[in-house]
Amino acid sequence: LPYGRGAWPMPLAILDRLPQSGVTVHKTAESFDTGDILLQERFTLDADETLDSLMDKVNALLPAMMRRLTGDLDMLWVNAVPQGEGVYQNEPDPADYVLTPASPAAYADRVLRAFYGFEVYYEKDGKKAAIRRGRAVTGGEGEPEYPLADGYIRVVDPIVQK
Repeated sequence: LPYGRGAWPMPLAILDRLPQSGVTVHKTAESFDTGDILLQERFTLDADETLDSLMDKVNALLPAMMRRLTGDLDMLWVNAVPQGEGVYQNEPDPADYVLTPASPAAYADRVLRAFYGFEVYYEKDGKKAAIRRGRAVTGGEGEPEYPLADGYIRVVDPIVQK
């Protein structure tokens, strides 16, 4: 914060190809994600970051941050830093995570990585499939079940047909 206010900052960091993300502990305020900052840690996002790997980085930071918060709360509270102007990101629209055979593999892979563990939808010939974990691959031969404009989707978890 203040960039990334909202309920879905982690998937959006991947979708927006941000070079870094982070964890912010802040005071509560009337407006969502606007309270003064108590603690903040940043980390680099890898080019092939998935939501799972991003959350692993977040979870690795939390124990030390909570120890610092509970050990220095009075000092952190008094020295909290106002956020100032920020960027609020709306929750992604379901249309943001629907892929089709016309989707480019690079775009499809970014969407699949951003929502890794959540359902991404693939639509073809009026049918819809939900993919919980998958990656897009460029190229490929044969008749893949989930083709893309320049590749296909390799499914990691089973598909739920809709």
